[in-house]
Amino acid sequence: MTDDQKLNDANPIQNADEGLFERWSRRKLAESDDAIEEIDLSDYDTASPAPIEELEPELDLPSVEALDENSDVSGFLSPKVSGDLRRLALNKLFHLPKFNITDGLDDYDENYRNFAALGDIITADMRYQIERAAEKAKQALLDDED
Repeated sequence: MTDDQKLNDANPIQNADEGLFERWSRRKLAESDDAIEEIDLSDYDTASPAPIEELEPELDLPSVEALDENSDVSGFLSPKVSGDLRRLALNKLFHLPKFNITDGLDDYDENYRNFAALGDIITADMRYQIERAAEKAKQALLDDED
């Protein structure tokens, strides 16, 4: 590091070429370089998670296919249930008609990709575009004749 860089590091306000964010970034990078430490992973067992013997392997749960609007799903929310089974139960529950109702307040809750055809109706914008295309075609013909 040169003497000028040391001087600028000591008093960053004197460096007019360097902006606020550049100074901040440089300082953060210098702090992060100083703060990096080697982590000793030998204390941690990364092979497999510790088994949980206190959890009951079998619970008295209804089948996911049998769930309906009046079913009690609180058993599926227990930490004793696997995440996949919990997701399946909640997916089944929230796809039921009782829980799949839109409130009508959301602007994007309807499918706007399927719209009714206009039929014989010609809007003002459509009329304008037709007239504009006709004018361009007429101008192109006039330019070709010359």
